[in-house]
Amino acid sequence: MYDTRKYKHQIFPFGERRVIWFFDENEHNAARLPSDNLFVVDGNENVLWQLKDGVGRDNECCVLARRDGDKLYFATFAGLSARLDVQALTISDKQLNR
Repeated sequence: MYDTRKYKHQIFPFGERRVIWFFDENEHNAARLPSDNLFVVDGNENVLWQLKDGVGRDNECCVLARRDGDKLYFATFAGLSARLDVQALTISDKQLNR
């Protein structure tokens, strides 16, 4: 996981878990953004899930929105969008948009 003191990020609490999104909305060059930049961690900062787990390779999350209680909607620069259940750590509603 990236250093929260070094990289701009947002934290979304979900009970005992937190979603950490390393993203700088003022950066317009995707090459300068950290790859694999979305994480679910427990109360001890142990990584339970990361973006690479959901998409199968490094990618950059560029859109994130909380939906339906414990679910997040995310989209990547590569055109993948999906829902992440933060408690079950499962992905649903995957769509690839080009």
